[in-house]
Formats: sequence, structure tokens, C-alpha cells
Amino acid sequence: MVKERIGAVLGAIRDGAATDTDVDALWQLIQADFHANQRVVVASLADDDALAPGLGVERATDILWTLNHPDLWRLLVGARGWTPDEYEAWFADTSCAQLLRRPPRRRRPTSG
Repeated sequence: MVKERIGAVLGAIRDGAATDTDVDALWQLIQADFHANQRVVVASLADDDALAPGLGVERATDILWTLNHPDLWRLLVGARGWTPDEYEAWFADTSCAQLLRRPPRRRRPTSG
């Protein structure tokens, strides 16, 4: 819902950043804050030993920042016609697949 409400505003700021230094400074601040917020989520996952093996906090933060970025939402929902529910389901599935440790496979009992 947040992306639906603020997506157009962020797009205008992003587009305006190319021609106005004050708007660019605002865009850079928004990007830094958003990245920092994603890092808090990832750090919590790391604290719980839930990140995929070999995935560090910095790389995982970049992945989550990209997947959760309003521009990606705008591309899929706005430009490609996905519903917000479809995007949400895709985002959840993709984030989990990219970031989280997979549970160990259960071994099948052998007969014999």
C-alpha cells in the first residue's frame, strides 16, 4: 500500500534529481535512508542466523534494497500491469529464495 501511495511522488523526485541539485540531494537522502532501513531487516536476519550460507549483510542488504525498491514495483505494477497482490507474492517468494537459509532436507528412510 505504501508503494501505491508514494510511487508517483518518488518517481517525480527521481526524475527531477537529474536537473536540480536540491532535488538530487533529496533523492540521495531517500535512497540512503531506504538502504539503511533494509539493512536493519537484514541485520535482524543475520542475528538469527537466517541468511543463506555465504551471504553477508552488505550483499543481502543490496539484494533486499533492489527487490523492495519502489522503482521495481513501478516497473512491474505500473508498466507491466501486475496487481499489487501479485507483486507482493512475487516479492515475498523472491526475497526468501535470495536471502534465507533453506531448511535442511529430510532424509528419506532407506529400506532394507
